[in-house]
Amino acid sequence: MRKDLIIEAGFYDEWVDFQGVIQREAKSISFASMTEDDFSDLYSKVIDVIVQYFNFDKQDIIDNVEQYY
Repeated sequence: MRKDLIIEAGFYDEWVDFQGVIQREAKSISFASMTEDDFSDLYSKVIDVIVQYFNFDKQDIIDNVEQYY
């Protein structure tokens, strides 16, 4: 599900395979591959995707994440 959320948030690499099908792969979220600003942007957009698809309260999600990190 993590990769699906990242793709839906717009952070993916895209290519066309040999059958002509568009493929998408979630971008890496490792500290070595992203700047702090890029990660902050991804974090915000993934929360927006969760709110959109699962109808959760945005502030509740943020509060829960901050409680553990």
